[in-house]
Amino acid sequence: MARALAVLGGAGLVADVRRGRDWHEQDVLIRKLWAAVKHIPSDYVLADPETGELLSVERERGWLTLVITDPPDPSGPALVTRYTLRAWAAPVPPPLFRHLAGLDDIPSARWRLRQKAWLAHVNEQTGALKVTWAEVAALIEQVGRTSALHLGSRRR
Repeated sequence: MARALAVLGGAGLVADVRRGRDWHEQDVLIRKLWAAVKHIPSDYVLADPETGELLSVERERGWLTLVITDPPDPSGPALVTRYTLRAWAAPVPPPLFRHLAGLDDIPSARWRLRQKAWLAHVNEQTGALKVTWAEVAALIEQVGRTSALHLGSRRR
């Protein structure tokens, strides 16, 4: 058993080295965002004091998804951006994708495998759904700022 763990650990280290420094830095940022989001309860909607956007978390079928909704505007439909941060027990590996949808669309955790494969294919063709690492850093800051404001008194 110990040999198997040593072999798996060595294989993981070789894979990380092969992927490069950029991939590792991206993985660290995704894990930081995941750590910030996982403490937000599912039944809370938090308002960002700077942007007015609404932040919430969906936990469904082993998936953890950060949901950011545009500021409420009665003149038009709300746009929802979803970032899937965890599949089962571990944070998703890079790259992180965004999914833009209407407020009444079903969460991406409920999609069938064919729909998820289609999303990956569309992104591979266009590159439009990948989140840049500056965006991930901004999301970490936004989640930290918003959760500290709303959940700070709850954690004490």
